Amino acid sequence: MSTKLTIFYNTTAQAVGRFFTAGITYFITLFLVREYGAVGFGEFTKILTYVSYFYIFADFGANAYIVKKLSEDEETSLKHLSNLMGLRLIFALFLIFLSLAFLVVLPQGSGQGFTFVTRIGVIIASLTMITQAMITTFSAWFQKNLRYDKLSLTLIIGNLFTLIVAYFITLSSLPVYYVFVAYVFGQAISVFLCYLLAEKKFGLGFDFTYWKRIIAFSWPLGLTLIFNLVYFKVDSFILTLTRSTQEVGIYGLAYKFFEMAIIFPSFFMNSLYPVFLEKLKERPGNFSELTKNIGVFLIGTSLVLALTIFFIAPFLINFTAGDKQADFVGGISALRILSLSLPAFFLSSFFMWVLITTQKQILLVPFYGFSMILNIFLNILLIPRYGYLAAASTTLITEVCVTLLLAIPVWRIIKKNKTSG
Repeated sequence: MSTKLTIFYNTTAQAVGRFFTAGITYFITLFLVREYGAVGFGEFTKILTYVSYFYIFADFGANAYIVKKLSEDEETSLKHLSNLMGLRLIFALFLIFLSLAFLVVLPQGSGQGFTFVTRIGVIIASLTMITQAMITTFSAWFQKNLRYDKLSLTLIIGNLFTLIVAYFITLSSLPVYYVFVAYVFGQAISVFLCYLLAEKKFGLGFDFTYWKRIIAFSWPLGLTLIFNLVYFKVDSFILTLTRSTQEVGIYGLAYKFFEMAIIFPSFFMNSLYPVFLEKLKERPGNFSELTKNIGVFLIGTSLVLALTIFFIAPFLINFTAGDKQADFVGGISALRILSLSLPAFFLSSFFMWVLITTQKQILLVPFYGFSMILNIFLNILLIPRYGYLAAASTTLITEVCVTLLLAIPVWRIIKKNKTSG
């Protein structure tokens, strides 16, 4: 299969998988919004935001190292994958303990903050750290072998189960935290299917020396992902502490649509990463030519998507909210502001993987570290006064800054590789 066809097939496989999972996520959102309103959906958003902080620690960017190792020496693939699984599961258990320990000291309230409903939801949702760690590990094998069709299938089936259970929970008018029971079992089904579909049946490895090598390679990317997640989610966290639960729900709905849009550059670059490694190994000039073409493609795609979301934002928010659309009217402005940042998000994801491919991932740490500090500062300064509109605006400002910072070394790399042929 040609390079272009391979990229197209795997990007399409991810796109189809993401289309179905995004559709399922949308229907879950629709059920929750129409049943629980802005306040109930705000509780759901707070739970999901809190737990997602710990997801990235369980990931820590180790897949990039494992995919690289599998490309170099496929004979020892079981060793690589089993040790990654062992490391991730131990870390996931530690993170569950850590998330519950932090929860104890966070402020509790009724109209804002970490309410009783939020706390119960976090306890249930924390179990998904284990299943998420396992799915992420299996995805390294699927990425290396460019079999995203198999990974997408497992996620679709798991998410369908989540949707069905979530539907009956909302019909029963149970507290919103019960929805996370559906997530736990849905992800468990995806894990089981990943095991069945992976051609390499690997177990758990506990080679501490190898773990050190994984961490030594992965920490720049892992730290970058942590910085990235913090400035992705810190706005919702500050909204939780300083504004009403209803505002968290309004912003949460707008952000759901935004998250669906920014997933494209992520799975596109996942498909492209193994190809990047091959092109760079073959001839640096070919790598430079490919990066320029991909950059142009992502700019064009992101502009079309940004304009589309900007103009259809009223329909997206109002249709989803149904008879509770009056509760979510502010989400239209928030979504429009967020949509303007899409070109920057597309390019920053692309630039990040170029740096990883050329082993310049250490540069990601100061750039994303600065952006995280800027984002936290702006959110603390503006959200208590201006609420969710400040959160959306801060996201736009920060992402433009990090994209401009990343563009400088990437441009130098492209010029250097082009010159060297």
